[in-house]
Amino acid sequence: MDGEAGRLVSAIAGKLAQSKAPVRLSLVQTPGPLESANAFASGKVDLAVVRGDVGDLSQAQAVIVLAHATVLLVAPPGAAISDVSELKRATIGVIGAEANQKLIKVLTDEYDLTRADVTFKPLAPADARRALDAKEVRAILLVMPLTEKYLSLLRSASRAPHEPAR
Repeated sequence: MDGEAGRLVSAIAGKLAQSKAPVRLSLVQTPGPLESANAFASGKVDLAVVRGDVGDLSQAQAVIVLAHATVLLVAPPGAAISDVSELKRATIGVIGAEANQKLIKVLTDEYDLTRADVTFKPLAPADARRALDAKEVRAILLVMPLTEKYLSLLRSASRAPHEPAR
C-alpha cells in the first residue's frame, strides 16, 4: 500500500550484497500484490512479497513473515452498523479489490451477502472519504497491518478535510 515491503526487501538485498552472501536478491517492482503473485506462479520470479490469500500460491512456501494484516470493515462515525447483518442492500467499498477477491468470496459465503443484496465496489484509497461522504458506499473493507503507522494513515483518510487531527 505504501511501498514499505519494497523498501524492506531492498534493505535485505543490500545487506546480503554487503556481507557477500552467496544469495543475492534482485528487486522486481510490480503494480500490486496480485501481479507479484502471478509473477511467482508463472516462474518469472523466485520469491514474492504477497499475502497468503492472493493469487495462485499453490507452489509457494513462506520464507519470512513481514507483517500480520487484519481485515477491517470501517464505517463512518455515527453509522448505525454494529454487525455484518446490518449491511443488507449496502454497497461496500473495497480498497485493493483485485487482491481481495478471495476474501470477498469468503465473507459473501459466510454471511450470505448475496442474499442480503450486498455489493462490493473497488475503491482507491484516495477516494475512500469522498465515497463515504457521498454515500456511494456504506462501509469500506480493507486489509492492513495493525500498527500505529497504518492506523494513523487510516485515521487521516477517514477524517473529513475540516476535522482536526487527534
